[in-house]
Formats: sequence, structure tokens, C-alpha cells
Amino acid sequence: MKRFRWTTLLLSMSLLLPSAPEIAQADANLHIYRNESGQIHTITGYLGRFQGDSESARALHALQLVQDTYRFTDPNRQFSYENSHLDEYGLRHQRLHQRLNNIPIFGRDVLLHEMDDALVGVSGFCEPLTPNSDMPTVKAEEAIDAAQEAVQNPTPSEDLSADLVYYPTGDQANLAYLVRVNWLGDEPGRWTVLVDALDGSILAKINNIETSDKSVQTTMRSGIYYLIDESRPMFEQFGSSIRTYTFQIGTQSQAQLTDLDNIWDSPEQSAAVDAHLHAGRIYDYYLQHFKRNSFDGLGSPMRSAVQFGHNYANAFWDGAQVIYGDGDDQIPTPLSAALDICAHEWTHAVIDTSAGLLYTGQSGALAESFADALASVIEGRDWTLGEDLFPVGSKQTALRSLAEPAAYGQPEHMRDYRTVEEDNGGVHLNAGIPNRAFYNFATRIHSREQAGQVWYLALRDYLTPDADFSAARAATEQACAVLYGPNSQIAHDLATAWLSVGVE
Repeated sequence: MKRFRWTTLLLSMSLLLPSAPEIAQADANLHIYRNESGQIHTITGYLGRFQGDSESARALHALQLVQDTYRFTDPNRQFSYENSHLDEYGLRHQRLHQRLNNIPIFGRDVLLHEMDDALVGVSGFCEPLTPNSDMPTVKAEEAIDAAQEAVQNPTPSEDLSADLVYYPTGDQANLAYLVRVNWLGDEPGRWTVLVDALDGSILAKINNIETSDKSVQTTMRSGIYYLIDESRPMFEQFGSSIRTYTFQIGTQSQAQLTDLDNIWDSPEQSAAVDAHLHAGRIYDYYLQHFKRNSFDGLGSPMRSAVQFGHNYANAFWDGAQVIYGDGDDQIPTPLSAALDICAHEWTHAVIDTSAGLLYTGQSGALAESFADALASVIEGRDWTLGEDLFPVGSKQTALRSLAEPAAYGQPEHMRDYRTVEEDNGGVHLNAGIPNRAFYNFATRIHSREQAGQVWYLALRDYLTPDADFSAARAATEQACAVLYGPNSQIAHDLATAWLSVGVE
């Protein structure tokens, strides 16, 4: 099937920059972009004007301007307004969630991009789906039991909730219960489970836990020092702090770390000191370079916990904190020792509170890749991840590489893309493709920092939860056009970087 060439996107993105009268004359430059399956994921160009007395009314009216293109019939019934965000470049981004029979569709958001009351772009998959039913025959309690059994929850709970959603498969919407099952233990889980509301079968299950001499800010209370950092702007503005705890080689309860002289030089304290120090550096980078106050942009507390489990060689964001293991025979160093690993995990928190990429398939690979890319920007030293976890002379020298994904078993071009069932559909595996695109872009423009600005803006304002690689390309090119101009050499280099890994 014929698709628009991506260079046309660079031309159309000029619509984001001029004044409203100039935009109004540019409707001939309207372009529609589709993925390899022919699904629309991006529209750019002058699409019409916003109307309405409230943000939600304006957004729902604007959807009428593209309803024929997307083939939905009644925006007021098929979408619910979520929020809006005015960026530092004068564009307002409005997020809506797609619904069917007044039931939300899992992972289906649409973003409207507005400048000077004009709709100048749309991002997201939101074409119509055919529902298989609107009435469940399975009870919510039965769905909860089925979900816990499916993920083998070691600590079954009756306090879980089951929410009705539609789960999209092709052009069909399957009525389902969404159940979230979380636990900490030897093998922690943070599962999203979709249970068929008609027969109780499992439609999908996604584990959102990813597998992979210093001065620190502390707080003294009653003559005892704690790993609590109240020196950042988040404390002055929101009363929030950076805190670090320890599991003490367990998996359930945490303890605060204390010190009497504020030296923190005990070997037992090193993992916590690293996590604490790195969390502060990551907070500073996001604030200074991206103007993002904490992981959610709202100044929320940043909590880390170290020494999780026994021989646990992983680190993960669990939705509330970043947790680090102490390593094992293969990774003989506490995971918190590596700044890029810490930055990777805190970037997962950023992803959760911005684009909300679904941790499965291509959207999950994008979550891994964006975390890798921004971690490499924050560390700013090399193109490998986790190199500080391996002593000099080790057979393994890093966990993966953005420059050479294939050296660590990842594909780096779409011709080598792997469709697998394990690893949530290959989220770690196929992340090598967008990783290599980021590396190609950063090295072509000779600026890791500028490349990071493009990736962050795309993540914040142009990606939706179910984005695929093609949509990610569109998102980064829209962000690049806003930052550096649609016809800039940087924009050309970005298009070349994506083409070099086979993403069109």
C-alpha cells in the first residue's frame, strides 16, 4: 500500500510555527501518516479552528474536524476529555481517551495539537472498532480470581478491582475486565491483566516490571542523619524530598538508613548512597534541561529502595518507587551503582506519567528505548548501559549498547525485527532498533543533548500509549520541527536516522 514519504512531514510541520492567519491558508499542506498496517497515527496541517466555552468542549469540537478521516461518528460519545498542557513553545496539547458504549478502550488516547486556536495536528490511533458485546457475563470477582491465577500471585488479595474496558484486537473491541496485580517477593510482579468479560479467558497479561567517595544531601533529626534530601526545589514548592530506604536483603519491609557522623562510608551503606546520589542528579537534570520538576512534573517525592531480595540482579520502577537489587554472580555489583541504570528506571517513571506507553510489543520496546536513550543523555559519557556494574576484566562489559545493539543480541534494523511471545512481545529485544536510530541521530548532529531534547519533547507531547515505531518517528519529527525548524539540517538528519534503521 502506498504511504506518504516522511519528508512531507517536515514540510507540514512548518504549520506549527507561523501565526494563525498564515496557518489558515495552509490547508493544502494537510498530510496523513499511516503505519505498515495502514492505520492512521498522525495528521499534520491546518485542520480548522477550535470552538467552545471550556477545554473539554473545545477538544470535542475539534475532533469533529477529523471524524471523517478517522471514520468515527460521534466524538461527544466516543471520547472523554482527559487533560491539556500548554508547552513552552506556544502549543497546547489536549489528551482525550477513546470510548465505546461509554466504556474506555484500553490504551487508546488521541492528542490534539493547537496553536492560536487552530488545530494543527493529531496524534494517535483512534479508528473505529466493532464491539463484541456491551454486557459482561463474567462477574468482576471471577475476573479477579482468574487474573491472580494467570500470573500466579503468591499473595492473593481480595482488595483488587476489576474495571470494564474494551481490549482492541485488529478492528474488533473485546469486552474485558482490567485487573492490576502487584506484589513484592523473590520474583516481584506488577501485572496488567485483561480478562475476557464473556468467558473468563485471559486476553493479555503484561508484567510492567522491567528486567535489568561522594557527597550526598541528608537530613539530621534528633542527632541522627537520614538519607533524606530536602535541598531541591521540590521541597520548597511542594514539601517533597528524595528519600532512600533499604529492604535489608528482604522483599517485604523497608527500613530507613541512618548514620551518626554523616560520613556514610560503611560498605553496607554504599548501595543506598549511590541510589540517593544518583536520584538527586537525575532530578537536577530533568529540572535544568527539561524543566520537569520530579518524575511527574508535579514535584512528587522520589523514593528509592536498595538491597532488594537475595542475589537479585535487577532494578525496576514499581509505580511508586525505584527498587534495586544487589546483583548476582553474573552482575556482581548493586544495580544502584550505575548512574545510567538509575536514570533508566526513573525515566520509566517519567514515561508512566507522560505518554504512558503500554509495556508490550512495539510500544513496550519504545518504553525501553526512550528510557535507554534519555539515560545515556543524563549520564553523557558513553553509548553503553550498565558498564559500571562489571569489574575490569569481566567477560561481559555492559548490558546493552545504543551504538551496537547487535553486539548484545538486539536487532538494529526493521528487517531483523523479531516477533516473539516472551518478554512482553520482545520489548527488550526490539528496543535495539529505536536505540540505534537515537544513536544515529545524536552522532549525525554531534549533540547527545540536542537529541535528548527532541526525544523528551516527543515523549511528553506527541506519543500515545499504543504508539508503534512509525508513530514514534512522527512524534520525534514533530518535536524536532518545533525545536529546530522543519527544514533544518537537524530535521533532515533525524529523518535519515530513522530511515537508516528501516522505520519509514
